[in-house]
Amino acid sequence: MENLAITRILEFLPGIVIGLTVHEFSHAYVAKRCGDMTSQQQGRLTLNPFKHIDALGFIMLLVAGFGWAKPVEFNESNLKNPKKDVIKIAIAGPVSNALTAILLSALYAVTYFYSGENYSNGMQILFIVMRYAIYINWGLFVFNLIGEINIESI
Repeated sequence: MENLAITRILEFLPGIVIGLTVHEFSHAYVAKRCGDMTSQQQGRLTLNPFKHIDALGFIMLLVAGFGWAKPVEFNESNLKNPKKDVIKIAIAGPVSNALTAILLSALYAVTYFYSGENYSNGMQILFIVMRYAIYINWGLFVFNLIGEINIESI
């Protein structure tokens, strides 16, 4: 049973790393495009997961199924159009997770179609990892989009 838990963690670990990294990178990228260099100066404008993963948040993800990454910082006073740019920065993460899930879904479908029904154990593992990555990115999309909604603006 212990081996099964380790196997399951290894199956969804790539999806978590990809999802969190792309999410935080997207916040940083949009902040820079909107005129703020804070995230770039902090080394967060990268797809290096070690720059985005929060150790405690990552451990909580593995142990409890709920965790977090390091939030991207930005200085609102540096933004070209603060009211609109804050919204762009906020939704960049969830949108990137939706796009990642869509891209992975397309890749999954094409790979599955061309591999036929007689695929190897390696391909079976790849399909499992890809499914988890798709689910995780959709989960991050929904969870973070809900988190970005400002109740006062409704």
